[in-house]
Amino acid sequence: MHKRNFSSDYGYVSHSGIVDPYNHTKLIDEWEFSYNQVSSGKFTGNLNKFWLEGIEIYEEKLSTCIFQEGSGKNDILCLGIFRNIENPVLWMGDEIGQNDIISIHPNKEIMIKTPKESMFYALQIPINLLLDEEVEVVNNNIFSIKNKDLNNKIYRKTFNIFSNLEESILNESSRKYIKSDLIDLGFDYINITQGGKLNKSYSKYKAQKVVKEIINYLHSNRECPISVEECCQLTYTSRRTLQNYFELIVGCSPSLFLKYWRLNGVRKMILNKNQSMNIGDIASYWGFWHLSQFSCDYKKLFGETPSQTLIYKK
Repeated sequence: MHKRNFSSDYGYVSHSGIVDPYNHTKLIDEWEFSYNQVSSGKFTGNLNKFWLEGIEIYEEKLSTCIFQEGSGKNDILCLGIFRNIENPVLWMGDEIGQNDIISIHPNKEIMIKTPKESMFYALQIPINLLLDEEVEVVNNNIFSIKNKDLNNKIYRKTFNIFSNLEESILNESSRKYIKSDLIDLGFDYINITQGGKLNKSYSKYKAQKVVKEIINYLHSNRECPISVEECCQLTYTSRRTLQNYFELIVGCSPSLFLKYWRLNGVRKMILNKNQSMNIGDIASYWGFWHLSQFSCDYKKLFGETPSQTLIYKK
């Protein structure tokens, strides 16, 4: 077992070479789960867990077919996706493929059969982080959806976190943006399951005022990155309302706008002749902890790599 930054609010634990389904189940101690092997062969399992202020993500690999049954965790919405599956997953009587997303709702029954050598990624979000003035309840009668875009978003985010935790130390800014991105995935799921009906007709004046207030804050606090949650607190708006305001005025989500703002902040610091920090430290300062993804995002926005920008400074 390997632990990193172990605390109640933030940390990572990795278990590899688990040799019994019962022992594997005990590691998921917050859930009412039982695992039973239903195919021949020696069982081996790997389980990684990352948690951040109530949000948890899991990466699970199982070598044999496993039948799992139990019930959902209280006050938690869990979204799950599969990779490396040669045969369909059986989930509550339905066949689930690689583009599907399963949803486990609080206290709802769970019955699932996983195929051999499957990889499972799960995102657990406390329900209270997803409810606001527009989202009063999460539909707990939907057990799965087929949505390739959201499926890939969940996979990329969880995979990137687990593949870099051994090398990365997440500063406060990085943790803030990871949390915000994970909550965004939950809201994306809700929007899809409600048929995109969350959008309403909003006052353009009100939207302009709220967006301008955030931009003024960003100008006044140029070197203090802000998250979507902090924007909501600053403007006394719900996350979904803020989303609609930004899409109306800026043409993109607040998360994407803030990422562009941070990338511009990185570029300005790189070009500042009085700045002696290296590119990695500057990226980390602005909350970019996954450096390869940061470089891709930077090049996509500016048409050049951070190192190429550095040449202009000289």
